Amino acid sequence: FFNSKRAEQPIFSLLRPQLERATGRAFTPEMLAAMLAVWPGAYEVRAAWPLRRAKGAAAGPERQEWLITWPPAETGPRTGRMDAHAARRAEMHERLVRHVATFHAEWLSEHAPESVPPAALAAWHPRFPVEDTPGPVPITLP
Repeated sequence: FFNSKRAEQPIFSLLRPQLERATGRAFTPEMLAAMLAVWPGAYEVRAAWPLRRAKGAAAGPERQEWLITWPPAETGPRTGRMDAHAARRAEMHERLVRHVATFHAEWLSEHAPESVPPAALAAWHPRFPVEDTPGPVPITLP
């Protein structure tokens, strides 16, 4: 995702096509903002002056750009790059599950008369509409 071998700065418009090719999905600024709502410390995002004008327009309007970097590494033994990526993916997965779990708990309180402690739950209730769970509310990007 971040090309540390290239001399390019990690700005949104350069990272976006790489992410879209890798995932096969569109990646909008709103998605970045939603990711940061779930995990505010996942990336450091700063407003950046546009490095170039809108594509195909020599004198077109300037675009909003964001410089996206990883936060400084935590102290401790240095792990391999793949270990760090796997740990970050696992952390994001856990945070997304917790996001859905809050809606699941609300749904259970309204639809399931029996009280089940959250620690005892191993799966979503079969009738819980997990696909209809609202996504995270995006934060305002700088």
